[in-house]
Amino acid sequence: MDNAIDYEKLGAEIAKKLNKLQITEYTLWSSEDCAEYFQCSRKHLTDKIAKSVGFPDPVRHTRNRWFAAAVVKWAKGSKRK
Repeated sequence: MDNAIDYEKLGAEIAKKLNKLQITEYTLWSSEDCAEYFQCSRKHLTDKIAKSVGFPDPVRHTRNRWFAAAVVKWAKGSKRK
């Protein structure tokens, strides 16, 4: 069994995670990104969370894309049970 580490793949995965942490006012999140943020399934996000009162509307002319900053702001101020 070969236990060699693929450092290029590891580096790419780390870079991808770090990029998700850098949110600007223009950063868009997919339903998968939002679900990862809320630590839930995509189905739960679209069926429940995204339909919650005050949850940001998707960006116009996109399908299930939200401004990340608006989602985070909503999550911080939300009184979810």
